[in-house]
Amino acid sequence: IEVQKSALDINSIKIPYFAILLLFIATTLIFFGGQLFGNTYFWEDFAEQYFPWQTFAAREFAKGSLPFWNPFTFSGMPFLADLQTGFFYPFNRLTMIFLDSNGGLSVWGLQFIVILHYFIAQFSVYHLARYWKTSQIGATIAAVSYGFSFPIVLHGIHPMMVYHFAWFPLIVMFFLKGIKEGSIRSALYAGLILGMTMLAGHPQTTLYIVFFLFVMTLWYMFSYIKKSFDFKQHYKLIAAALITIIIGAGIFSIQLLPSQELASLTQRNNYTYEEASEGSLLYSQIFSSVVPKVYGYTGASGQTDVPFYGGEYYFYWDTGYYFGIAALILATFGFITRVKERKIAFLLVMSVFSFLYALGDNFFIWSIFYNLPLFGTFRFPARILFILVFAFSLVAGFGFDSIFQNIGKIKKLIIASGKYPSLLFFKI
Repeated sequence: IEVQKSALDINSIKIPYFAILLLFIATTLIFFGGQLFGNTYFWEDFAEQYFPWQTFAAREFAKGSLPFWNPFTFSGMPFLADLQTGFFYPFNRLTMIFLDSNGGLSVWGLQFIVILHYFIAQFSVYHLARYWKTSQIGATIAAVSYGFSFPIVLHGIHPMMVYHFAWFPLIVMFFLKGIKEGSIRSALYAGLILGMTMLAGHPQTTLYIVFFLFVMTLWYMFSYIKKSFDFKQHYKLIAAALITIIIGAGIFSIQLLPSQELASLTQRNNYTYEEASEGSLLYSQIFSSVVPKVYGYTGASGQTDVPFYGGEYYFYWDTGYYFGIAALILATFGFITRVKERKIAFLLVMSVFSFLYALGDNFFIWSIFYNLPLFGTFRFPARILFILVFAFSLVAGFGFDSIFQNIGKIKKLIIASGKYPSLLFFKI
């Protein structure tokens, strides 16, 4: 590590890029050591649904055929048209290399592909944070906080969601470059990654990601209008946003068209308001941002000392959004000190919105969105909390930088507050 300029200048601390990558690899290996080096396995949907699906898909793909029909479920049902199988997601097709001579898929190999995305999640957040001028240390804090937050870790048994969460920050980074800089190349990159991510097979998370990008476009568009109306600048912004969505939708169309026909014949097409509201966040669960198991938990064994109280056992992982005490404190400081910055204000607005939306039928916002196209076709409104975690993790990096840069002032303030306690109150 090389330190240049003033010791209080956080950006003067230079860490080799390969050291950052090694850290992300190390955190991933440590966190998932049981799956990679021991006898621990992902469970529930991973074992009962995802593993059988990917075994069947890998066998068929290895033979050079497209598995349009699955003869092993019920009396047979469409396979390729089922969006959740994620057949066209590139990383799912890597499963072919983990087939043995008898056509058996290695559980270790499939878990490795899933776990790889926790490294990708850290990598993605790090680069987005660096694009937003966060220091290397701040960006690393943001990356680790997001990469091992509850929305991602608890959904390890739902790989299609993990894949969406992992690529989301990178989509945002290239999308931002597109709309802010008028970069067509960046918009294309954002569209390519978005399209690939959509193929992973979790349309609810796809919907929330596209909604996030839509609001971001409006946010920056109106921010520019407040300064001065520049037709050329707004034209590039809108063009870049459209290119991203068109490219993404174009890639996804190979899966979308057959999946639309299948979805129209499923029970999901007839969800009632009560069914769609299942998995709403409770107001009291705000405390789980500090103590994640305060209301119990659900474990792989199906038995817990303190069973999760909030409804069905699976509500635990669909409403969990803990991302670390340190990150929460740093993010709170970051929001307070830098809320006037456009990007911080946007992240704050999206955090508040995602929390209120996650309350489902406990707050009026959900009832509004339920009547909009697509939103009412999914359960578990609390799943949108990955946006809150994403925002807080990023701002934690900004908060760390602010504290580091002002450490001298903070020391003086603490010393002064010892003599005059009211001074601390007024300064804050």
